[in-house]
Amino acid sequence: MKKASIIILGLILSAIVPVKTWGITLNSLTGAIDATNRNNGNVYTTASITVTANRLALLCIGLSSQVATPPSAPTIAGTLTATWELVNTGPSWDTSFSGIVFLYRTMVGSNQTGTITIDPAAGLLMTSAQWSVAEFSDVDTSGTNGSSAVAQSVDVDSGGGVTTIAASLASFGHADNRPYMCGGGRIVIADQDFTPTGATEIHDLTTGEGEQLFSMWDGASADTTPTVTWTNADRVAGVAVEIKSSTAVVTGASGILRSRSQ
Repeated sequence: MKKASIIILGLILSAIVPVKTWGITLNSLTGAIDATNRNNGNVYTTASITVTANRLALLCIGLSSQVATPPSAPTIAGTLTATWELVNTGPSWDTSFSGIVFLYRTMVGSNQTGTITIDPAAGLLMTSAQWSVAEFSDVDTSGTNGSSAVAQSVDVDSGGGVTTIAASLASFGHADNRPYMCGGGRIVIADQDFTPTGATEIHDLTTGEGEQLFSMWDGASADTTPTVTWTNADRVAGVAVEIKSSTAVVTGASGILRSRSQ
């Protein structure tokens, strides 16, 4: 009788313990390019978006200027209530008309809706600004502004005269973690298609005059070398990160209790 009771209890536990399939998922929010505001002191504004609570939001920005000195990190503000923190800065992709990528992160405690403003350093004569915003669910929500959801970051540089860029991330801390990469360049032949290798493109943006920005991620594997290709040889540079999956993962429970016959 005691053994039967234990087995029944096990079946009850199996019924009440939820079995949930976990995994980082992507929600693309907005991507755009502004090549019309080319004066000093310009502020670029995104479309209105909604950032969802407890998701890692990544804002990738490409800035192109008409001088050799790369732009410094812009000020991020806007009507969207969130604190954006700089994750990493990519190498400059051009030495004459400089361009550079900045990656920011945030995480909010409740859904927030509004626009994001990108304010480059004063005194720069800009060529264009590009931006890609995406958010990821089922990530580590500890820390502040998504700090624990980004396990590592590296800057990435293809070097000149090539058609491939590949990041070199360290081994991932968990098999469920996923890579994200964004980058830009001023391709000599305009309107190049950036093609991720075995991964998913989030945004592929171009001014029509050579400046371009891409963002991608691999939702299926913990690939430490995310790779993007294009057609006409040139230089592309950017940032890659490891997105950390939730540490509170429940993969299921059998509810089986074993006992030894007395």
